Amino acid sequence: MSSSWPENDHWPGGLLRVCAVLALVHGLGADLRDSAIFARTVAVEIRHADRSTTRTRTPPEITDHTPALTKAALAALDAFALQRARVRAVAVTMELGDRAAAHQLTLDPANERDCRIEVAVDRARRRFGPTTIGPAALCRAA
Repeated sequence: MSSSWPENDHWPGGLLRVCAVLALVHGLGADLRDSAIFARTVAVEIRHADRSTTRTRTPPEITDHTPALTKAALAALDAFALQRARVRAVAVTMELGDRAAAHQLTLDPANERDCRIEVAVDRARRRFGPTTIGPAALCRAA
């Protein structure tokens, strides 16, 4: 499963790249949960004017939860160590896995709360549209 951010001639600074990865991961996470499938690895591909490079990170367990996927994607983005690179496009790809293969039960109340919040967010997105709820970093000034 993959998604990409629209091409741009030049993306200044790292904040726009982080926002692109956030938007892609949140969309893919919702798609994973809607399809009842899970991600094993997360890969971020950066396309420059002359080449493309990919970095991959693996979450601690097979998951469809956005916070774990976001953490893995941002770790992959950090691995590029981009400073003044001219980035043309960003793509996020997730290798799919079988949830029955491995699932670690946690007794962490914060994890349970996050899962309940994701269910409510997914319901709101289905009812009001995919851009209704998302990370605050993706909000634009009116």
